[in-house]
Amino acid sequence: MKSRLGLFSGIGLAALGVGGLAAGGIAWNFKGRPIGLGTTVASLVVIGISLVILRPQPSEPVMVAASSGGIISTPNQPT
Repeated sequence: MKSRLGLFSGIGLAALGVGGLAAGGIAWNFKGRPIGLGTTVASLVVIGISLVILRPQPSEPVMVAASSGGIISTPNQPT
């Protein structure tokens, strides 16, 4: 459940950041630099936070039974 919350919050923040970036560009064009610059910087911060939340997680080691009866830990590698 925790990973789903992180996924949904990361996607939501990314969408909010991209929408804010578009709105900041429009505000910069029609309302002036102070409003547009503040909106653009805030949107870039939100996009940066979403990138941190959506970063790939390291793969967990997989336990493989050895022929001698012991258990060997190996990294999870796709085949």
